[in-house]
Amino acid sequence: MTSTLVERVQYKLFPILLRVSMIFRLPRLTAWVLASSVTELNPKGGHTVLCLRRSIFTDDLKAMAKFSGKIKYLILNRGDLKQVLFYFLTPKEREELTEDNYHLPGTAAVGKSKYRNYLRAAWPYLMKRLRFQAVFVGNIGYVEQQELAALCEELRFPFIVLHKEGMAVQDQYAEYAKIYATRKFIGSKILFYNENIKRALFDIGLPGLTEEKSVVVGIPRLDAYFEMAREAVKEKTLAFFSFYPHDKIRYLVQDEHMREKILERSVYFHRLIMEFAKNHPEVRVVIKTKFARHYLKYVQDIQAGIFADTLPNLFVTNTANTTDLICDADVVIGFNSTTLVEAIAAARIVVSPYFGDIITGKSWDYFARYPELVNYAKSQVDLEGFVFYPERNAGIDPSRRQKFLEELIYTPDGRASTRAEDAIIHTIQTYAKN
Repeated sequence: MTSTLVERVQYKLFPILLRVSMIFRLPRLTAWVLASSVTELNPKGGHTVLCLRRSIFTDDLKAMAKFSGKIKYLILNRGDLKQVLFYFLTPKEREELTEDNYHLPGTAAVGKSKYRNYLRAAWPYLMKRLRFQAVFVGNIGYVEQQELAALCEELRFPFIVLHKEGMAVQDQYAEYAKIYATRKFIGSKILFYNENIKRALFDIGLPGLTEEKSVVVGIPRLDAYFEMAREAVKEKTLAFFSFYPHDKIRYLVQDEHMREKILERSVYFHRLIMEFAKNHPEVRVVIKTKFARHYLKYVQDIQAGIFADTLPNLFVTNTANTTDLICDADVVIGFNSTTLVEAIAAARIVVSPYFGDIITGKSWDYFARYPELVNYAKSQVDLEGFVFYPERNAGIDPSRRQKFLEELIYTPDGRASTRAEDAIIHTIQTYAKN
């Protein structure tokens, strides 16, 4: 069979085998199925770490493999582990259990206990088969990893988190951190993107978080952009990283009237980009959404309300590679997105919608203290000026760009991957000694 056919067979067969293994309580088979679905990244690495897949987290792993290269990553689908968890939960427990209530007393207590006991039986087989030295994940809250983290603590085995949610409006970190009010950090080490989010989680007293277990490393996937900043783009291209307003405003705005205005402004701004593409067929315009279907549908519905037919220079996608899009674009567009910080690191022109007339009296985007780094497009004329007259962005003080990046991505030196891998290896070595 070809490799593609094998992958299709595995995709169909593995979930069935995984369920069968749990029905008949065969933890060795469960471990075999999980191990067989793992993919490798950087097989020549000197240390081996098991990771739970998440799209942006995987981008960080790829950067770490490329720019540091000391670790072999075995990547397991989070969904496979979640299937094991959900098997042991009742339908009611599956519906009720969330990241926010996972650690509240009594929440799905029986199902969670069954899940952890089954992990105790299956995990040694997985460790023996894959021979990994630590578990590495992309956030503290995912429900399927909570019992695994506790089990690793019980076994004195390294469980390490890269907290990939460390980006927020500079003056709103305290508000942002409230999302974690009912969560816990369970693990050996937590790697942060920046000092701000680390301090915010300490300030709310996140259970399990200590200075000894914390280290700030920066954002590994941004390492590529410091080389990219010296490269010229080949053609006039706009990369618009679409924002879903319901997600963006949940911790910024509570007033319903303001929320409605923001939702309307969001639609207007998306239309603005699409109409620009129609008016300028010589410019390539790419609109990238997050992967989930409702993000893509949001943009497609707006597009359907404007154009009866598709435009040859307008591309809407939920799968394109973010780094490639920023590399190929000379103008990067978005709102409160890490992609805008990436664009600053890559020395691209940054354009954003303006909400300062709606959200008043407080900071509402990354650029509150650095307005010279962003161009707010309120009209078609504004957007055309930013795209076709880039010299307007000349003269930005490099020290201001440096300070902005330091606040959000720690030390902008292109060495976040090295710092992250060094922290992982140090944790592995420390556990090995003990």
